[in-house]
Amino acid sequence: MGGMAVIRGCAVDELRPGMRLVEPVTDGCGRMILKPGTELNHRVIEILGRLHIGPVDVVEWREEGMAPPRRAVVSEIVERESSWHPGPFCSIVDPLWDLFREHYEGWMVRLKRQFANLQAESNEAKEEVLWNEFEAVVSEIADLSLLAVQVLPCIHFMSRQEEYLVHHSLNVSLLAAMMARLLDWNEQEVNEVALSALLHDVGKLQVPEEILHKTESLTPMEMRTVQGHAVLGFRLLQEAGVFPLPVLAGVLQHHERLDGSGYPISVGQAKMHAYSRVLAIADMYDAMTSKKMYGKQHNPFTAARELRRDMSRDRLDVPATRALLTQIHQFLVGQKVRLDNGSEGWLTQWDESCGENAVVMDKRGRTYLLNDRCGMAIQTIVQPRRKEMLGD
Repeated sequence: MGGMAVIRGCAVDELRPGMRLVEPVTDGCGRMILKPGTELNHRVIEILGRLHIGPVDVVEWREEGMAPPRRAVVSEIVERESSWHPGPFCSIVDPLWDLFREHYEGWMVRLKRQFANLQAESNEAKEEVLWNEFEAVVSEIADLSLLAVQVLPCIHFMSRQEEYLVHHSLNVSLLAAMMARLLDWNEQEVNEVALSALLHDVGKLQVPEEILHKTESLTPMEMRTVQGHAVLGFRLLQEAGVFPLPVLAGVLQHHERLDGSGYPISVGQAKMHAYSRVLAIADMYDAMTSKKMYGKQHNPFTAARELRRDMSRDRLDVPATRALLTQIHQFLVGQKVRLDNGSEGWLTQWDESCGENAVVMDKRGRTYLLNDRCGMAIQTIVQPRRKEMLGD
């Protein structure tokens, strides 16, 4: 017979997957890295090791006779596990930039190879598509999405030298996994929505490139062709026969809206799957803030306001949109920004609802009060230098 053991002062090198934190874990500056109740896995333990975190208090289900960690104290046994639930990372951890970059670059290589095989005309190339490769990438994305506030810096500051579709697919997958964790979805749901997001635009590989990369306005017929990518992707994945229906639903419905104004079927709120509600928001945000052949690139402030506006118009899911807006707010406050009058400073205050009111302070201490009547606006984020990202 076993029980839930509270283990005090467990060294990082003795942590085991399945343990859960008793207290918040903070870095040397006192910033919270992990919430109480977070379940540890191999990647989270690796992250704690990279940050040189000292001993932590954890709980673990222990079978009778199970040896305790050598340098820790098992102080009590609880009858049953009850109220411990995984929680996300909740403040920015700059030293983890290298970890994110290493994984992201690896995902790029793997995703680009599989997309090229899918796009090829020969049956031999299509047979080389390894569907389990997508699932392997998603497994890593789901783990790193625990670092919720590191997702947006990764998306905005990562160099984009490859095709838009590959970057966009990865970014939407990261955002979807992060949002799912903030909504307290279970691990299966986090992985499935991340997989659906990674593959949500796979139908565009079957759209003629001259249409997909056209810089001028599309004709009505060309627009219908592009909008057909959701159905094309759904059919392609359905034929593969390896993906669960919820993953397919997310791919098919990621351009649907709750008020019935989306495509391809205009299903509306009653028939929109939960995955597609998250994908609609993640896809919209990354598409707006990315450089692409068509359409204007918007800064994250403008994108956040658009999300808030569509949420208020009952087009986007409220809990999921609020989850992303909370992370956008947390990411942007404190960032160095450039105003449209050329001035630079740091965003010191911003409406928690990601609204119009904000305060920017420059290096001389001058403040700029921004709202929809002041005649000034934030133009862009100033990407931090390498040493600033490492906190030096």
